[in-house]
Amino acid sequence: MPEKQTIRFFHGDAVKKEFPDHHEWFVPELIKHLNSVLAAINDPSCRIVLKTNDEALLEIELSDGLTRHTERMLYDDYIDRLDGFIVDFVKMVNTRLIHRFNGYGIVPLLSTAGANESFNKSCLYLAFASRQEVLNSIPGYSVLGDADNYLPLFPDKAKDIPQIPVRLTLEELNLRYQSDLYDGRHYLPVYADKEAPKWLREELEKVLNINPGNTIQLNIKSPADPVSNRMRVVFTAGPFQTVEHLDKWNFYELGMMFNKLLRDKEEKYCLLRPDDDNFIYAYCDRSQFELFKKYDYVEVHYLNIFDER
Repeated sequence: MPEKQTIRFFHGDAVKKEFPDHHEWFVPELIKHLNSVLAAINDPSCRIVLKTNDEALLEIELSDGLTRHTERMLYDDYIDRLDGFIVDFVKMVNTRLIHRFNGYGIVPLLSTAGANESFNKSCLYLAFASRQEVLNSIPGYSVLGDADNYLPLFPDKAKDIPQIPVRLTLEELNLRYQSDLYDGRHYLPVYADKEAPKWLREELEKVLNINPGNTIQLNIKSPADPVSNRMRVVFTAGPFQTVEHLDKWNFYELGMMFNKLLRDKEEKYCLLRPDDDNFIYAYCDRSQFELFKKYDYVEVHYLNIFDER
């Protein structure tokens, strides 16, 4: 039997014990991975859009062609219940979209292969499965939650299984303008030191200049504040200007800061995740961006950069 085609979501086992404390990053990542599964439908109108994600409420829009379904979940219902949240979320998606899935439905899976229990608890696998697969088991996996959460929606017979697009590499997607590779712990050189403005300038320009036609200029106005370790930087491009107060954790927000000055441009800075542990910045147009998004490379805070003006 061929290996099951899945999308892996590595979230770490700590979130299972502390959900929904991690809702700010977990939910956008879950939606991003589910949209990668929905790409098998080969219809960009079939997708999940995050509308609200605050401490109390999750609100999403399920797009099905011209039809829009608004769904809401209350986080108070899921204190320390990550698995229950995932099951209910996937059930919600299946309820609205299963008519698109050719007799299959989306199921969240846990790996039963390997002896590392902590790693198995840290990974969620999203796949299409038929009614018979849910009833008879999928080799190497267990279905998350009770089978009755899925079976009432699944048809008795399935046709051709939807094929999740094989993930192309960034090189295959023609990524031209990119930064160096940064690990997930990378931070800006912002601290109370006379050399800090110099190092910070070099760091910022290194990212800015992945755009070969960069016109954004920066002016670092002062050393870092010795109490807050924040540094005031003025960014200017033509008639546009923005003032930012940077601390060391702003590295992942740099692209969004730069994009504020690109309102009249067809290209944007975008943060990509080539794997679970590293990041790179890219400078790309919308068509390239849509490919990066299709293959699950775009960091969640950058998913809407071409819709923001």
